[in-house]
Amino acid sequence: MLLVAAGLLLMRAPLPAIITFGIGNAIFHAGGGYASLKMANGKASLPGIFVAPGALGLTLGILIGKSGGFVAWPFLLLLLAMCACMLALPRLELQSLAQRRLPANASLPFFEMVIALLLLSVVIRSLVGQSLVLPWKSQHSLLLALTLAVVLGKALGGLLADRFGWAAVGVSGLVVALPLLAFFDPLPALVILGTFLFNLSMPVTLICLSELLPGQSGFAFGLTALAIIIGALPAFLPLQALTGAPVFIFVAILVSSAALLIGLRLYQRYFQAGPAAALPQQTQFEEQ
Repeated sequence: MLLVAAGLLLMRAPLPAIITFGIGNAIFHAGGGYASLKMANGKASLPGIFVAPGALGLTLGILIGKSGGFVAWPFLLLLLAMCACMLALPRLELQSLAQRRLPANASLPFFEMVIALLLLSVVIRSLVGQSLVLPWKSQHSLLLALTLAVVLGKALGGLLADRFGWAAVGVSGLVVALPLLAFFDPLPALVILGTFLFNLSMPVTLICLSELLPGQSGFAFGLTALAIIIGALPAFLPLQALTGAPVFIFVAILVSSAALLIGLRLYQRYFQAGPAAALPQQTQFEEQ
């Protein structure tokens, strides 16, 4: 947050400001993601609540920027106040994830495959989110409704996944969202519903990756953030004409659903640790 605040002071020099904003934003996400995953204790709800407000901030930031009415000092004061609040809070004694181990029957090839499948699902979901062509987003009320669907989808996705199961919520949300996002783009209500369902899977991906990488929650969160950036890149290339086609959206969400389902099933079968399932000192991954 201090780096983002410093970026506000550098706004007369755009390139240094952008670099400072980017580094500050990345470090904040890794640190905040680490804390939310470490406090989650194997549940998807806290990571979902942590990532949810970001979409609202992006939309509000774009609207303020386009209006030309951005004033830096209120945001600078707000960032500094939040830093002071964080420093004033008592330090939580969190149970260390470094002591947790993958189950003894964990297979290293499947370990790599599960991580690859989960990240593939994130890359595709990011690509779809950036590729959707929705002309009605120019109406501020509909844009805010779409944004709130993203926020609620991520926030409630973790809560629902903890209640009804990771695969049941994450994969089902993608499957039901598939036709709504692919073929009903002229109908805002259906797309907004599809967007809500589409985002239910994000907390599931986060917590599953964190459980696969015990003691490395920040790295796990960083991997998903990197996957989102990779998935968004085609939106800035001429490929967007292809990626925005309904058939492409349909196939992409289908592949993302399959990758998430297979990844979660493999995780639950080979890696999900029971109370007594542990390796004595090192995981097979560490030994390799």
